Amino acid sequence: MLPFFRENTMQFLPYICLWLTLLVTLITQSRVFLGLGLIISFIAGMLIGTMTWIGLLALLLTGMLALLYFHKIFRKITFIGMLIGTFLLYFRALPGFHNLLVISAQHTSKLATAFTMHLNFDKVSMGYILLFASQIPLSFRYFFNRQILLKTFPIIVMCMSLLMGAGLLTGYVAFDFKIPSFTLIWVLNNLFFVCVAEEVLFRGILQQTFMHVADKYKIHFIWPLMLASVIFGLAHFKAGVIFIGLASVAGMFYGYAYYKTQRLEASILTHFMVNFIHFLFFTYPARII
Repeated sequence: MLPFFRENTMQFLPYICLWLTLLVTLITQSRVFLGLGLIISFIAGMLIGTMTWIGLLALLLTGMLALLYFHKIFRKITFIGMLIGTFLLYFRALPGFHNLLVISAQHTSKLATAFTMHLNFDKVSMGYILLFASQIPLSFRYFFNRQILLKTFPIIVMCMSLLMGAGLLTGYVAFDFKIPSFTLIWVLNNLFFVCVAEEVLFRGILQQTFMHVADKYKIHFIWPLMLASVIFGLAHFKAGVIFIGLASVAGMFYGYAYYKTQRLEASILTHFMVNFIHFLFFTYPARII
């Protein structure tokens, strides 16, 4: 990982800006710093070539829809447009981005299928824009808050027990402890980019929106939680049918952690710990069959 970083230092600059943006936001809980950090990250992305004008336009248009959505007057007419733009960016389906390839078809072990990882500037930037538009509070102290941890730990244990049990029974994974050479870059990407971006969308926005509708019509909370979880599972369609099912079940636990604590930090922590335990102790991303 270090030689790769030395050879591609400038290409990392936009991503470092995004990392620092989230870190400063977590420390200060300031929406102003989040907005300034996004602007600096976009400038860096344009200068380095990570993003073109087309990509910038896509982010700005979807971001504008997101800002309008969080004003109640425009909520109904902007929701679908915001979701379409967001999902296209999350699925890397729009032109204008040159995401950095950091792991190319490597095997985490002899038992595991090949693994490729990009740092996705489009997905992460849109996730941070949603965080800015929604004004969902995020703070470092809640990742270490005793009450949050006490409520979250049993959920993590139950989630891992069910998921890895199902994975072992189906043969999707096998026990496989290892610490790959690229563990650090995987952790930084998965925690600060993947988990934050996905939890902001699927729990902070989708699940919360469904919850509001459920409250209005006196519907039990389990149904909006399940709906958001199924959508989360379907979003992983590229990994196959088994993974869609596992991701949907995982989404239920992430969603419940958010519902139980009313803090997005809880669902981010649950999401990351499940991914991290899978990464370290089981074949990742899956077992060679």
